[in-house]
Parts: sequence; structure tokens; C-alpha cells
Amino acid sequence: MKKQEIEIIGTSENTKIGAVVISKENNEIYYLDGLKSWQENERGKLVTVTGLLSVTTTMPQEENNPIIQQIVGEKKTILKPKWKFGN
Repeated sequence: MKKQEIEIIGTSENTKIGAVVISKENNEIYYLDGLKSWQENERGKLVTVTGLLSVTTTMPQEENNPIIQQIVGEKKTILKPKWKFGN
């Protein structure tokens, strides 16, 4: 799958699996590859993130497997992310 260049403007937040930006335009969540978390003084700020968009799709776990936390459906990840805070 070809990765497309993307620019997202949104709010910086942390999740259990890593740093994200929540799109100002449509509230979509984008994970930032290689960034485990925003620093405390960076969370909740307006940020512009650029990079390559990778979309992966996962299915729900099977009933007989142990319960695990996972993302079901599409996971949007920005590869090689670069960011700047403010407008």
C-alpha cells in the first residue's frame, strides 16, 4: 500500500499505546509512530503534524482467546511525524 503525505491540525493527547493528535476538522485520532507520549507541557495544545499516513485494519479477537486490549477497525498512524505547536 502506498503511503500518502498528510498534514493534520489538531490537539495533542496521550493514549495507552502512544501519542496522538485529534483532528480539529473531524475529531479523527491519528497515532504518531515512534512517539510514546507528549510531555506534560505539550498535552492539550494545538499542533500541526506532517508525515506519511498508514492505515491498518484489525478484526475483533476470537472468543476463545484471552481478553486483550486492542484497536478494532481502522488505526491511522502518521509515519516519520514532524510537528510544530501553534498555528
